Amino acid sequence: GHNNGNFQSVCFAAEDEVTVLDAYKGSECLTGHDFSKEECVDAATAIGGVLKKDALQVGAWAHIPYGCSVQDSDKVIHFGTNIAGTNAGQFQPVCVTAKDRAFTLPAREGTSCDRGSDFNEHECVDAALSIGGKLRKGKVMVGAWGGAPNACSIEKRDKAIHYNKNGEGVNKGGFNPVCKVGAIKATLLPAIKGSACAAEDEISLEDCAAAAMAIGGKLRDDNLKIGVFYNGPPGCFIEESDKAIHYGTDAGSTNNGFFQPVCVARIVEATVLPDSAGSKCTPGYDFTEQECMEAAKAVGGTLRKNQYLVGDWENTPSACFMEHRDMAIHYGHNQGAVNNGYFHPVCKPGVIEATLKPAERDVQCRDTHNFSQLECVAAAKSVGGQLRNNEFIVGDYTNAPFGCFIDPSDAAIHYGREVSGVNIGTYQSVCKAEADEATKLPGRKGTQCSPGENFASEDCIA
Repeated sequence: GHNNGNFQSVCFAAEDEVTVLDAYKGSECLTGHDFSKEECVDAATAIGGVLKKDALQVGAWAHIPYGCSVQDSDKVIHFGTNIAGTNAGQFQPVCVTAKDRAFTLPAREGTSCDRGSDFNEHECVDAALSIGGKLRKGKVMVGAWGGAPNACSIEKRDKAIHYNKNGEGVNKGGFNPVCKVGAIKATLLPAIKGSACAAEDEISLEDCAAAAMAIGGKLRDDNLKIGVFYNGPPGCFIEESDKAIHYGTDAGSTNNGFFQPVCVARIVEATVLPDSAGSKCTPGYDFTEQECMEAAKAVGGTLRKNQYLVGDWENTPSACFMEHRDMAIHYGHNQGAVNNGYFHPVCKPGVIEATLKPAERDVQCRDTHNFSQLECVAAAKSVGGQLRNNEFIVGDYTNAPFGCFIDPSDAAIHYGREVSGVNIGTYQSVCKAEADEATKLPGRKGTQCSPGENFASEDCIA
């Protein structure tokens, strides 16, 4: 049989997929992604959990996360009933795999979801119902209106769910577009005194809840906390203790160090120095404590057990750096510290000398003149490249050159990881500029280069 559009199929709900998180201090499921006590055994068994004496361990523990989890050491399944329980680091939360969550944009003229964050017609009803939409006389309203936003929306006056097939439709202000969470790419700054978003990176009140939820924030009592918080940063932020989302309306407030600002994500350009004894950033090229976490993440840094490590060590570089063994991000306040050789300083890039090759077949960088993936964005920007939709495009291309290149049609920056990739003539390789010719002086006492003829440290090896 074929549905003529007058009937609604009633189906078995698809079983939730299971995700197990790492066992670290504070680890827990996102709000709305907990399994119930009745579901816990089946979910945890599916990822290797076991029952102790054929029974689910249930209790109101303070050191175990709320909901379903398995003990990291023996995989015994637990269910915590204490909503304030905090993972001490010995349990792996068992969570419902996050699917596309929905949020609404304001009902204003011209508002619509970003491309790629629309729900399709089949997804629209469930998405809109999950955030308060309603069926008008039991139906979703489907049409091709010129005065409504494209795709899924909720009419402001009665919350009726609509789906607009007119791709050119423009919101006249009567509809709240329903979009997928994650459309706003946000980042969390560390919870340190004075930490706040730059003015151009502040997230609006309307976008705050969705942006913060996309990176782990939670609605305390299902509410976004809005007000004048003198000890929190202005704008969108989360409380470090329970991830509760707030929006501070006082532009003059100052973070006391217990809150993490939620800001628009930007690609940070950084460079990594070798983990050699004494290596450090050139004066003036250090990142600040607030900038360090995002800068180090941009070049492969990680948070050890979800912690940003700050201290006054003597055997590390000062300012921003990563430990070699696990790339854990650190910030050192000791200006007199000396790198013992186990840490990579993370620095602001200096002047990059790059050259742009013509878009011709087989034209690409010589082997010794390729920029690394970490250096590519800064190098390409220095010769006119730009990020397409704020994205650094990386792939294993066979019809494009290996290494850093741009698409001349829009100057979009790419990095090709396929060593055997061949430029078919439509891309421009970004290469290291040819180095000055070098000469070697005789090994005699007192010989050295004349002033102005020394190579810089970054040119020395080549």
